Amino acid sequence: MMKYNLLLIFCFFMCIANPNLLAQEVRSVLYNLSSLNEISPNYSTVRYSRLVFNDSLSYFYFFASGTTHDPLRKTKIYGKKIEHHALHYNITTDTLGSVVDYNVKKPYLIVSKRNSEKDWQLLPDRKEILGHVCGAALSVSKKGDSSLAFYALDIPFAYGPSYYLGLPGLVLEYFDQSNNMHFQAKKLEEGPFNIVWPSQLERVDKNQSLEIHGKRKAFRHP
Repeated sequence: MMKYNLLLIFCFFMCIANPNLLAQEVRSVLYNLSSLNEISPNYSTVRYSRLVFNDSLSYFYFFASGTTHDPLRKTKIYGKKIEHHALHYNITTDTLGSVVDYNVKKPYLIVSKRNSEKDWQLLPDRKEILGHVCGAALSVSKKGDSSLAFYALDIPFAYGPSYYLGLPGLVLEYFDQSNNMHFQAKKLEEGPFNIVWPSQLERVDKNQSLEIHGKRKAFRHP
């Protein structure tokens, strides 16, 4: 009985020390990324990425180009290790964090509010992806470029690959005409792992980031 009480006390203090560990369910999605004009994407042209998410946070990162090796596959707590251009998203505060290092020793985190949502039109179309029935959403930019997304109706989290966020469910496939990109979910998994918002990085906003980048670029190219 005493051991049981000690275990409860330990878990309580662990959750206070790191509230992100309170999340009950963590999943990950493996995506591949190809160009829209590729008829038959192959190993040499597809780039892989992973999205890890719980009820409040998501963490997205790319694999190295031309490889299926996941650099963080054995990670138990995502977000602690610095990964170039990894993308953190806090759905509660609608805040993005992008890890940037620009090839310098001291990386930092660009913190900003999520970009304004696209003017999505939810469509009646349905598509099954990895066993999940998905709804469809279409957005057309002022330039006439279209974006088409399929989101899981039974996973009601506004997450997706890269910056493709804000739909009523988890995005499992995304066609982006403007950037000539096609994200496609290939595998969904559940924990055991967790996510934390990075605390070891210097936080800057977008304007500060541009100023820092300008100074470093001038330093490298006098």
